[in-house]
Amino acid sequence: LLCPRVWTSLENGRVTARPPGPPVEGTILHYSCNAGFILEGRNISHCTKLGKWDAPKPTCLCECLSQ
Repeated sequence: LLCPRVWTSLENGRVTARPPGPPVEGTILHYSCNAGFILEGRNISHCTKLGKWDAPKPTCLCECLSQ
């Protein structure tokens, strides 16, 4: 089962999939934010055998909001 592809992109950040390719069971996504942004949420998510990610999609917040 494929996990939702919407998790494989991140506004103001990057997503690295291991292994590369379609997000199937066992795929691990690593999230990181661009300079000036802070990751809110988990920086990793696993695709389960049910075709769901095991963590909510994180967001990248502007550091300017925390000052």
